[in-house]
Amino acid sequence: MDEPRRLSRCWRFAAQVARRFHEDRCLELASSLAFTTVLALVPLTTVALTVISAFPVSASLVEHINAFVADHMLPQKFGDVITSYVEQFISMRRSSRSSGSSCWW
Repeated sequence: MDEPRRLSRCWRFAAQVARRFHEDRCLELASSLAFTTVLALVPLTTVALTVISAFPVSASLVEHINAFVADHMLPQKFGDVITSYVEQFISMRRSSRSSGSSCWW
């Protein structure tokens, strides 16, 4: 007799969780958080690559990071394009540093 009561309580709990999940708009909040996180990764990656490229021994490290990002975080179709943009950014950063803006670092 105790088993049907447990099953009933379990179903009521599941229904309450589903109702609150819908009322609190959890799917919308999760999608908003994911989108915000992706947008935050772009400036973080830019700053990290800029700081790493400031050191002369970082060429192989930057290549490894670019390969990892292109393989695991970017769509295959756009990986080469975005990687080339990152390499252009780093080369522009190195040339601007050599032309007198190294006082920022």
